[in-house]
Amino acid sequence: NGFENAKEWLEGTSIKVTDTEMPLVSDKYKFGGCPDAIGIDPRGRKVLLDWKTSNGIYLDYVIQLAAYGLLLEEEFDFIPEAYHIVRFSKEEADFEHRKFEGIELFKAQFLSFLQCYTIDKQLKKRVR
Repeated sequence: NGFENAKEWLEGTSIKVTDTEMPLVSDKYKFGGCPDAIGIDPRGRKVLLDWKTSNGIYLDYVIQLAAYGLLLEEEFDFIPEAYHIVRFSKEEADFEHRKFEGIELFKAQFLSFLQCYTIDKQLKKRVR
């Protein structure tokens, strides 16, 4: 039922999915990811979509979308104007959609986490 609800939502939004499951790697930032889908909305705006199977929509999901946005910008000069999270419940037929725009702070947060991760790896080498 959750899948059927999502299909109905996608048909209702008229978002045209142009690509799915694209593995990408950033030479600039040294990380990789695989966005679930990119597309064009009815207003001609570039959008990024991510499917989640969970019982809620969490901050980490938007930070992950921001990271995917960085990958798309670097690889294809594709700058999403809207970021969509489509959530399917793990246990019920629940379905939820959230749209985010103007996510520069989420991108900054991701890059901060990435910097901390890189420093942590270097520090662990010294302690071992």
